[in-house]
Amino acid sequence: MSKKHPKKLQSPPHRGACCGPRLGRRSLLHGALGAAAAYSLWPIRPLLAQEAAGHRFVACFLDGGWDVLLAGDPRDPAGSYEGIDLGINLLAPEFRDPFPVSMGGTEQIWGPTMRALEAHADLATFFRGINMNTVSHDTARSYSHTGRQPAGALARGDSIGTVAASVHDKGTLLPNAAISIPSYNRAFDNRFSAIRMNDPREIRDLIGATRGALPEGVEGLLNDALEDAYSCVSPAYSGRLPEDELSISRDRILRLQQQDVVARFDFNAETPEMNAIRALYPLGNGAGRATATAAQLLKTDLSAAVTTRVRGGYDTHGNEWADQQPQRLVEAFEAIGAMLTHLREDDPSFERTTVLVYSEFARTPKINGDGGRDHWFADTMMIFGSTLKRGVFGASNEQDLGILAVDPVTGLPDENGVQIRPEHVMATLVQSLGGDPSPYREDPLTAWIEKELTP
Repeated sequence: MSKKHPKKLQSPPHRGACCGPRLGRRSLLHGALGAAAAYSLWPIRPLLAQEAAGHRFVACFLDGGWDVLLAGDPRDPAGSYEGIDLGINLLAPEFRDPFPVSMGGTEQIWGPTMRALEAHADLATFFRGINMNTVSHDTARSYSHTGRQPAGALARGDSIGTVAASVHDKGTLLPNAAISIPSYNRAFDNRFSAIRMNDPREIRDLIGATRGALPEGVEGLLNDALEDAYSCVSPAYSGRLPEDELSISRDRILRLQQQDVVARFDFNAETPEMNAIRALYPLGNGAGRATATAAQLLKTDLSAAVTTRVRGGYDTHGNEWADQQPQRLVEAFEAIGAMLTHLREDDPSFERTTVLVYSEFARTPKINGDGGRDHWFADTMMIFGSTLKRGVFGASNEQDLGILAVDPVTGLPDENGVQIRPEHVMATLVQSLGGDPSPYREDPLTAWIEKELTP
């Protein structure tokens, strides 16, 4: 038997009004202890993944276009290259020499800025020589976030974090979180749209508001939101009503407070956990705070997927390139390396964790007239996890960092092969995570999928 609505809410719908709460999903979380937020984060499931946790996903974005010659696609300085200027004479000694690592049973070289990731080479899959098909920042950002060619700079696909959350969320409070980065959701239920933070420290405001009654003004706004919702619910509806959702939501928030989850993000606290985090992460910079927050969102089971801008400043066109590009890469990789170490504490082989590291494009192989590098097509994406075959797929031209066609099975150069684009990488990653690769309109590189997860 269906429940009856309160009499004061039996009035017919207000014509021209939009059905649903007046408060946005983010403003409700930020201003109202999250009570109304959980009202919009339906269906209600156990708080903090008291059921078995799903797969965890992090996407780490380095904003501005990184120099792959210093990172994921280096060259041996002992070699001779017709179209590449390594800039050795401009770099500090510690940034001149790449180093060897074992990836999937073969030896590869990594750029000199990536030492902090060396301990995690056993989990690494690199896609090199990706044709970004643009050197416009805005277009390339939308393209790299979604793996779909945008319309100009307008994203036409879903953020990879949105897709990952939709596949493996098991009822987390914030299924999809985005830190200092845009997020897109065109095809999935609204509960998988990202909760966005302009700064990682905002998480404490989102989940740590004051205990007890809500401010009178917020209660009024909640009542208005409920009235709008009731006006769009038929009296014959037999499902859960808005007041039921809100009651359950308040209970979730109370349990969230009782477990004092916000303390898990107080990186200044004198607790054993926070002492360990301070010892692990470079919390003196934004990169360290961003990655530490991302890891805690996963480790507390508040989120299933997090996308974060680790740091920017990679758009170095002048002679600042020699100092700023490598130093900023080191800063980002140290933060990401700390996060990988942290997440491996409870998932050593990344059986239930995947980390993507990427930028919007690369930088030119030649030093320009101002002593720096400009924008370049041939990009690299790095993935750490257990779902893909470890090693290097694809290649850029050894002599000029150009785009090459490669065999879709081996990933080795093949003039009869295909040029790898973001669609290929995202389709492969999404299928390995148990999702649907068809929106990318390219066949996944199935030979490089080690296993497919079950949603």
